[in-house]
Parts: sequence; C-alpha cells; structure tokens
Amino acid sequence: MISLGLHYSLDDWLTRATQGFPDEAQQRIREEIEDHYWSGISYYQAMGKSEEEACRSAIADLGDVRDARRAFYDTYASKWSYLLTGILSIMLPLVFAVLFRREPELLIGGGPFKATLTGLFCLLQFILLGLPTFTIIYSGYGLLTHRFHFAIGRWRVGLLVLGLTLTFLPDCLNAIWLLATGQGFFVETYIHGIPSIQKIISCAGAFLFSSGLILMGHHLGKLRYSLYGMQPALIVSAWIWGLSQACMALLQSAGRTSSLIFTLVLSSTAFCTFLGWMFVKAAYRGLPPLPIPGMSRSGGTT
Repeated sequence: MISLGLHYSLDDWLTRATQGFPDEAQQRIREEIEDHYWSGISYYQAMGKSEEEACRSAIADLGDVRDARRAFYDTYASKWSYLLTGILSIMLPLVFAVLFRREPELLIGGGPFKATLTGLFCLLQFILLGLPTFTIIYSGYGLLTHRFHFAIGRWRVGLLVLGLTLTFLPDCLNAIWLLATGQGFFVETYIHGIPSIQKIISCAGAFLFSSGLILMGHHLGKLRYSLYGMQPALIVSAWIWGLSQACMALLQSAGRTSSLIFTLVLSSTAFCTFLGWMFVKAAYRGLPPLPIPGMSRSGGTT
C-alpha cells in the first residue's frame, strides 16, 4: 500500500494546482494527473525503485505546481479570455479603418479646444488599437507556450512589443503634450530632406514590428500542431504583412506606396481574421494532451 502521507502529497499538489478552477476542469485535471501519477509509480517500481522512491519520483515528474497551474489554466480555464481575444483580433481591422478614415491634423499652436480634441483622439487610437494589440500578443504567447509547449522565444515577442511601443509612442507623447500645453511635442520640420524625429521613431517601430512578424511567421512553420487549421494562413499573411510594412517604413517618402498600402491593409486584415478565428477555436475545442513535463502517457520519462 502507498503510504497515506505520500497520497496526501498528491492531493496537496492537485489542490494547489487547481485552486479556483471550475468543478468540471478540476475533475478532468485530477483524473489525468492521477493517471500519470499511478502510471509513473508503476514505471519506477518496474525499474527497481522502492515504493517510497517511486512515489517521490512520480510527484517530482509532475513538475513545479505554479508552472503546472499556469498551464492548466491556459488549457482548461481560459475559454472566455481566448474568446474575447479572438473577437478583439477580428474587430481590430475594422476599428483601424474607422479611426484612420480621416486622420486628424496635428495642431501646432492651434486653439486649446481643438488641441484637446486632437489629443483625446490620439489617446483613443492607442486605447482602441494599441492596448488590444498588446493583449493579442500576450494571449498568443500564452497559447503557444502553455497549450502547445512551443518555445516561441521571448525575443521575438519583444520585437513585436518594442515595435508596437515605438509606433504609438510619438502620438501618445503628442496627445499628452497637447492636453497639457495645447502644443505638439514634436515639431514637423525637415532638415535637408531628413524626416522629423516623430517620423523616424514611428518608422523604426513599424520596421521592428514587421521584423517580428516575419520572424514569428518563419518560426511558426516549426510547430507540429496546425493551430486549429490556421497555421499555413497565419504564416503566409504574417510574411506578407511584415514585408509590406517594412517596405512602407523604408519607402514612405518615395511616393510609390499606393500598392504597398493596399497589400498591407489586405494582409493585416487577413492575419487578424485568421488569428481571431484561431483564438475562437482555442476557446472551444482542440485541447492537446495535458502538459506534464518529463512524462509520457505510459508513465515513462520522455
């Protein structure tokens, strides 16, 4: 018989790993973990370990309870967060089209009322576009890391976040400065054909974001799962979006960007739609095997 103390260790691990989860999720996790645990005991005993050593090894194979809890949450308790992220992603191109149908003129020395409206509009762009995009990046990283056990690489995500931050930074600074002083933070002047600091920062952000998209699309090709059927479409649209945006950043002042703008809008809309549909599917179906590091379904180490 397995000692009562060791059995309680499993119960304690499960209690902490599933605390606050819905009853249905707790039951599914417990059944799966107990299956791994008892299979692991049988495996280690067959290797010649004592009963106590086999129990300790089986518990150790379950991994850190905090890491397991994050993985369990992503797999079993994240339905509504993924559904919300999917809706945000699908709506993002529409929000972009509405906000940028007529971009407001940056007011330098304009009236205080018009300057306030311009500042509020710039902040609204960040709230309705920037914050949802950060949320989508964070959710995508969690989905790939915890559910699919795919090492996406934080530096790739960092490129996307840094590029997005630099892209919105000038408008946010302008908005805050306009609200505080009625004047723009950046002055749109050109010295010997060199664009202003504002344009340099925005173009650098767009270029970094596009680099992140291209690298992410390339890396997704190594994932053995199909991302609920969205993997090929995401890879192709990420490459096209990234390349067209990089070209836009490099050739923005050349006056030959109409076709690039069309390609960028089309590819970014396609990518956001595919990504949103992937999140919606992730909310309802296609759960992979429970993530237990170092153990296979038969109980042996992998």
